[in-house]
This record gives sequence, structure tokens and C-alpha cells, in this order.
Amino acid sequence: MFRKKSSTRQRHPSITPKKSQSVFSYYNQRSINQVPLGRQVKQVVDKHSDGTRPWWHYAPSVIALLAIVGSLVYILSLSANPKVLQAGGSGLLRPTTVYQQAAQKQFASSWLNHSKLTVNTAAITSQLEVQFPELADISITLPLIGRRPVVYIVPSPPVLILKSQVTSFVVNGQGRAIMTTSQLSTISDQQLPSVTDQSGLIIKPGETAMPASYVSFITTVLGQLKAKKLAVDSMTLPARSFELDVHITGQPYLIKMNLQNDATEQIGTYLAAAQKLAQANQTPTSYFDVRVPGRVYYK
Repeated sequence: MFRKKSSTRQRHPSITPKKSQSVFSYYNQRSINQVPLGRQVKQVVDKHSDGTRPWWHYAPSVIALLAIVGSLVYILSLSANPKVLQAGGSGLLRPTTVYQQAAQKQFASSWLNHSKLTVNTAAITSQLEVQFPELADISITLPLIGRRPVVYIVPSPPVLILKSQVTSFVVNGQGRAIMTTSQLSTISDQQLPSVTDQSGLIIKPGETAMPASYVSFITTVLGQLKAKKLAVDSMTLPARSFELDVHITGQPYLIKMNLQNDATEQIGTYLAAAQKLAQANQTPTSYFDVRVPGRVYYK
């Protein structure tokens, strides 16, 4: 009968996957806790157990910080040798070295004055003003970058010399006795007018010797007489209040004036009366009294 044909396809035996066998390796058997050799050993030795850097790694930063701090300390420090400069006014009545040494002594008097943060410029200025009343103004400037402070001084110009019973003082425009004439080495160069004080008041350097209005009155009288080419031989403040006696050079009389009234008006009254008497060939031998406004008395 019919015969079964044999199949041409071949059957492949089924392959069962086998479990992979672990391959023996020397590196697999090493403990993970073993210290590696070679280059890695150096890396482990250089590191601290806590992961921080050694202290010498911070040396550049520390040096830079110290340099910054040192620079700040230098900039904020002050020298005890200030520079003294004249900021205005007339000539100085003392050598500049005198003011320089006094300012240097004040800055060196306290360690607090060696720093821009702690220096007491107000106290230094106050001490210098007491020591040198001939200065109208004193100011101190601290440099922004430098270390040497600058002291600016403004002298108060002398106006006249007031001769008291004890000593003579140089007086400024405010009537303040700024110094004695013995302290003024260039007294002959100043050509200051002198006024004799007979009131007996005790005068001290740095204090008010007379009101500022008196000084203005005297300078006005001198200016008015100089304009008429009349020289003044002497001026006196008698013990009587508010009186000024002026002696004209070459004349036998005094001009008695009131310090509380107008100086220009009194000089005008005197000049008019003196001219009228000269035309009549009359000359007073004692005084012209112009203390009463609008009136003149002579003897």
C-alpha cells in the first residue's frame, strides 16, 4: 500500500541552557579592603581620614590675608610728626618750627592719636588754640592714604600794642592780647601803633584786653588823621571810662575823645575847630575836647 515518506527535515536536538560557571580570577579573590599598590597608594597616603586638606595648602591664603591686614593697619595709622601749613592771614608772628614742635608734642601725647580711628583732633586743636592765641583758626586734616596729618593755621594779624603798668601786649582786631611784645621778635618790623593803658586792669595772654569796638575806634582815628597828614605821637586810655586821649605830633595839646561815640564825627569836629583857631592865630595849650556830640571845648 501506500508507504509513508520520510521527512527531509532534520530534527535538532534541543539544547538545554547550562548555568554559566564562574571563572576563577585572582582579582576577584582580592579583598576590597586591601590597600592598592602603585600610584593609588600615594593618593591614599596624601589624604586625611576625614577628607580635609593639610594645613600647608592654606598657606597662600593666610599670607594674602596677613598682607591685607598689614596694609589696613599701615593706612589707618598716623605719624606723630604732622606737617604745619599756613592757610591764610598775614605773616606768622613766630617761626614755623615753633608751631611744628607744639603740634608734634600734642600728637605724641597719647597713643590714641596714632590711629585715624581714635585720634582726637578736637582736643589737639583746642590745646593749640590755648597755647597760641595769635592764631585766628586751626584745623587738622587726616590724609586718606598717607600717614602724616596736616595742621593748617591762620594767623590773626596784630593791630596795636597795649602798654599796661606791668607789661606790653600785642592786640588783634578783636581786642585780644595774643602775646607779649617780648615774644614778638619782629616788633620793629610790624610798625604797630601803641596805646598806654592807665586803667590798671590785669591783662593776660589769650584774654580780652579791650572791646573790639575800642580797637576799631582807634584804627579809625589813626586813618582819619593820616589822611590829613597828621602824625600821632601817643594815645592813652585814662582811668576815666570811655575816654581816649590822642597827642598829635608837634602840638602841645591832647584830643579828648569818647570811645562810645562816632570816631569820624569827632575827628571832623576837631579838624574844623583847629582850622578855625589857626586862622585866628590861636592854638590851645592843653586840649581839644570833642566828647560831646556837636560841640568842642578847648583850653
